[in-house]
Amino acid sequence: MARPRKYRTKKELKEANRKKNKAFYERNKEAINKRRKERRMQLKAREARKQARREARASERLPTGDKGEQSQSLIQGIEAARKAGRLFRNIIGSNGTEYVSSVCASVLEELRQERDIRQIRAFVEGKVEQIASLRRPLVAQQDLILQEAGIEKEFHEIASILREVDTVHALLEDLAAHLFDDGADFGQAYARGDLFFQQG
Repeated sequence: MARPRKYRTKKELKEANRKKNKAFYERNKEAINKRRKERRMQLKAREARKQARREARASERLPTGDKGEQSQSLIQGIEAARKAGRLFRNIIGSNGTEYVSSVCASVLEELRQERDIRQIRAFVEGKVEQIASLRRPLVAQQDLILQEAGIEKEFHEIASILREVDTVHALLEDLAAHLFDDGADFGQAYARGDLFFQQG
């Protein structure tokens, strides 16, 4: 004889999971918040280290040749980086935080409608990868500009775009991290204002 089901409906199961997660959070609130704070600090420190490395590389190189005669590869590299920047801007609009907020709103609506959590995760992870795919050529072209031209306005232009890309990428990764469970953690984190984009 089959064991009787503890929960008769999906709604009852979801409510039980929500209570379980809430109880777990209450028991481990300090440790959880400490980990999240440390994670935020690690992300900020990582970005600071990246920027320091970029500036150090830039300061070690001097412009080669006549500034008025840039090589063809450099011109192509600058245009490729600008193209990635335009694509990024077309995707997120004028404000990265607002873009991440709209992704968050879509996730909350999907959770409210009790969509499959795997589909919701795939949606957010797709956004993460989309931004990561734009980041890769920016990094490559920035390195090329450093090698060929040292510090010039193009380097700073691409560095500025890259900082925006890195910020949006980190905010989206944070959304994805809160969807590892059944979605209850995401809703609770949003309600508490714990998502990175809410703290900007």
